[in-house]
Amino acid sequence: MYLDVLTASQKLGPEFTANSLRRLIRKGDIIARKSSNEFEIHKADLARFKYFRDLIIPSITEPDIVWVMEACRCLAEEVKRSSFKPTKILAIAEGGIIPGAFINLYLGTYLETIKIVHYNGREKLPAVHIIGDLSRSDVPTLIVDDISDSGETLSYLKNRLQEKGVSDVNIKVATLHVKPQSSFKPDWFISTVTEWIRYPWEDK
Repeated sequence: MYLDVLTASQKLGPEFTANSLRRLIRKGDIIARKSSNEFEIHKADLARFKYFRDLIIPSITEPDIVWVMEACRCLAEEVKRSSFKPTKILAIAEGGIIPGAFINLYLGTYLETIKIVHYNGREKLPAVHIIGDLSRSDVPTLIVDDISDSGETLSYLKNRLQEKGVSDVNIKVATLHVKPQSSFKPDWFISTVTEWIRYPWEDK
């Protein structure tokens, strides 16, 4: 779908006027076609421009995938420097899947995923529901999620692993962020945030 320059500028935000977009098009910074006497930008090309603009002007509350990749590399290095040597990464779906995959890549371990459901739509379930099997093997397991918000999910999963026979010393947790009010503090995390974080895998 093609957008006229005025509509495209509105989608990019107030710092981009229609005239500034026209100048960028003439410079070749944005790909566009000319229809009649006006430029038109395809939505894919507009999204591409916005993505690379955001890489240059990073957002604290909307980290891009490059930030996530480097954050996971830092977490993996912290794990390597510790005495904990995980043989398995347990990534919590959906938020922990991509960070778990990156950390797994850097550590060279075995990756599993698990989903923990608290809600059915907007209705909170009377009991937490787990989708996926938890191993009964007492092996060093690194739980990975994107953020520890309330801490409820991470605390619940750690308790369930212990019920399955995994010892406390064989369970560690890594997240990208943690909220100050979280009842559960991960063993490794990048930073504490108070803002609402939108990750690249979430619907914008």
